[in-house]
This record gives sequence, C-alpha cells and structure tokens, in this order.
Amino acid sequence: MNKLHVAIDLGGSHGRISVGGANQGLDNIYNFDTRYGVINKNVYWEILSMFQEIKTGLKLAYKKYGKEITSIGFDTWGVDYGLLDEKGQLLTLPSHFRDPRTLSVMEEVIEKVGGEEKIFKMTGIDKESFNTIYQLYETKINRPQLFSCVKHYLSIPDLFGYWFTGIMESERTHASTTQLYNPFTKEWNWEIIEALDFPKSIFSPLVNSGTIRGEILPEVAKELGIDSKIVFINCAEHDTASAVSTIMDGSEKNTMFISSGTWSLVGCFLKEPIVTLEAYKKRFTNEATANGSIRLLRNVMGMLIQHECIKCWKDMGKDTSFERLDKMTNKEEDFEGIINPLAEVFLPPNSIGGPMLDRIDKWCKINNQKIPKNEGQYMIAVYKGLAKTYKDTLIELQKITNITFDKIHIVGGGSKNWILNQMTADECNLKVVAGPSEASSLGNINMQMIAMGETQNISEGLSLLKDEMNIKYFLPKKTGVTNGNLFR
Repeated sequence: MNKLHVAIDLGGSHGRISVGGANQGLDNIYNFDTRYGVINKNVYWEILSMFQEIKTGLKLAYKKYGKEITSIGFDTWGVDYGLLDEKGQLLTLPSHFRDPRTLSVMEEVIEKVGGEEKIFKMTGIDKESFNTIYQLYETKINRPQLFSCVKHYLSIPDLFGYWFTGIMESERTHASTTQLYNPFTKEWNWEIIEALDFPKSIFSPLVNSGTIRGEILPEVAKELGIDSKIVFINCAEHDTASAVSTIMDGSEKNTMFISSGTWSLVGCFLKEPIVTLEAYKKRFTNEATANGSIRLLRNVMGMLIQHECIKCWKDMGKDTSFERLDKMTNKEEDFEGIINPLAEVFLPPNSIGGPMLDRIDKWCKINNQKIPKNEGQYMIAVYKGLAKTYKDTLIELQKITNITFDKIHIVGGGSKNWILNQMTADECNLKVVAGPSEASSLGNINMQMIAMGETQNISEGLSLLKDEMNIKYFLPKKTGVTNGNLFR
C-alpha cells in the first residue's frame, strides 16, 4: 500500500490541501480563502472558518485515498498565534499581522529590552511592527484582563496541532519568527520574555521539524470519518521554511533564494546567524530552517501588491485573466515607472490601506515617477520595483555573508510569473531557477516522509519528489537569450 501524506498549507490569502508522497505526485484536493474580518478597527483571522475548511478538505482527501493516508502536517504564515485559557479554550480570535495596533507599543518594548540593536543581537530578527513580541505585549498592556487569563501561547499551526491531537508543542521554525526565540541556544529567549514580564509557563516546549506530535484525537477522527491512527507531524511549520526546504538538496551554498508569494522572502542559507551591525542596519532577519540551520533573509512585500491591483480591476468589471494581463504587460516593457515595494504604504491590503492603484499613483507622484495609465504599466512598475529590490538585496547579502552567489532560486506561487523571473535574471545578471510553485506543500510532505521513517534527510526526500518540481531556467538577456525563453 502506498504511504501518502496530507499537506495543509495556509497562506496570507489562500489555503490549499494537497496529498502526496514518495514517487506519488502531488494532488491538490481543496482550496479556500484564509479570511479575516475587521471588528472595531481591529483585524482578526476567521480561525474557526479555516478549521472547518480544513476539515472539509481532509474529508475529501480521505474519501479519495482512504487508508493510504498516514499523516498530516501544517505550515502557515509566521508571527501570528492563539491565546488559550487554563482549560485549553481559545480566549479570543487570533489577531492578523496587519492589524496596526502594535505601533503604539513598539518603542516601549524596545526600551524595556534595551534597544533595537540589542534585540537584534539577541534574536537575529529585524524590527517589524507585526512581530509576535509587539503583538503579545500590546495585548498585555491594552487588554490586561484578557492577558491575565492566558495560560498557553500557540502559533497558528501549533494551535491546529493542538485541536487535532490535544498536545501542545511549539515547532522551531515558526517560533524563530516571533522575536522571542534565541537562534544561538535554539530555545525560547527567556531573557526577553522576563524583561517583558511574559509568564514563562505559557510557552510550550520547542520541537524540531520532522517529528511526530501524536495521533489524531478519536473524536476528531470520528467527525471526519478518517482513521484515528493518522498522525500529526511537526513539519517545518513556517511556510517559508517549508518552501525553501525544496532547495536544500546539497547544492544550495551559493544560491540566493526568493520565496515568492504574498511576501517575497529574499535570502540565503547559513550555518550560524549573522547579527552584525551591518546586517541590523540593512534590515536582515535570521530564521530557522527545516534542518536546524539559518535562513538569513529580508522581508519584501511581494505579490500582494499585484493581487490588490487585480482586485481593484475586478471591482471595475475588467478582465483580470493572467493571459490578458501578461499580454498588456509585455506590450509596456519600455514603461519607465517604478515603485519601491519596501515602502510601508504598500503593506496593507485594500480593505485597510485603500485601493492599491491609488496608493501607487500617489507614491509615484511624490517620488517623481511616471504614473501608470493602464494595467500593463502598473504591472511593469511593480515588477521592476521587485526586480530592483532583489538586486539590491543580492548585493547587500554578498557583502554581509562574503558569499558570491551564482544563481537565484525562486520558489512558491510567484515562480510561475515568467515576466518577473526574466526581469530578475536581467536585473541581477544571474541565472534564475524557477520552481516548484507548490514549494510549501512539497516541503511539508518531505518533512512528513522523514518523520515517518520513509527517508533519512531532506535531500533524499527531494529526490523522490523531483517529478513535482517542474523546474525552469531563465538566463539574462545579455547572454543572448530572449525574454521568456525557458531552459531545462
């Protein structure tokens, strides 16, 4: 009997449930939106809706594959979490990382811990308003009655793990995004936790990627009509860690990666964190990999900008098929306008920050850039901005790490954007390797295979999943290759 695994991959806008295994292919069973809502100006995840969607997908997966399914695993976006009481009940809906509530407490947190640079040296994490450290402190200060009831902190994937197994654990790659983790000791950063007067007892024990949490609770299995012997695996629960693990085949030393989705996470692999003054000033961040090493990366706003533009055009009743948009974009390749995707004005979605098209127009006017006039010009401005940011990051990474990169490997949904891939190759003057597009799901399944004893390590697992990688190559135009040509 085949051994199959269910990967539950939750991103900032969409969730997907896929089934796969060694030499078995990847079957995308179910897709849904990961929705959020605004209540009294605060932004919350509709976590119970997600839970129901996940259960729907699991039912479909089990109906199709039955007892061939042996395990499930979750990966999600970083930093967000649930707070539980002494009986393990959720106290409030998890806040969305784009909720601006943390801005009022950031300076207080920094002062209590001893300054921005000290926090960076202790955690390796760049100062971002959405970091868990600020979210949790804001709750402590502004909702003290709620915080007094908190007995357990669980990241979003660990919360689902608890609901499925009744076991509370904290997976390491996700914990490393919180700014409450010590990348040197690979434990919770107790010094920071004490400085902010967070109860130590709320933080569950840390566990490695590729470990078994436990069997699915009998009552959950009965509800879903699945085998209660199916186990929950702690995969690399941070979606970026899962995604970039599909690059970790032993040849990644001189590779700069881009995990391209709602965000573009641009970085490289290291054995140890880099917490130098230069890394701090250039706003790099150190997060854990699936195998316990380090991802040194920069957070860049990615495809969200494109997605929010598309939503605006949909509201106008325009045809937003990618076939049409790509044709319009190719026609406007000489458009000179460009945006800076690092600008904070592009961080919020339309529902919070206003229409993205208006924000692009305003930013271009203020910064003396040509204002786009049609869909193709907007896409060119976004793609050129991303490609330039990738080049700037490449240059800074090489200075900080003393590594000379010979290629860029793009994974995730954005790896299917052939126009941006070619722009990136041209701007950075490096070969671009693109794929897999379903990187988080494949990385998730690979760690489940390791946990179940089917493979010994990441590289071996990737060799058994290679048929799903669908890798393509893009060479810089100056080599004589024309725009869009693909090479195997």
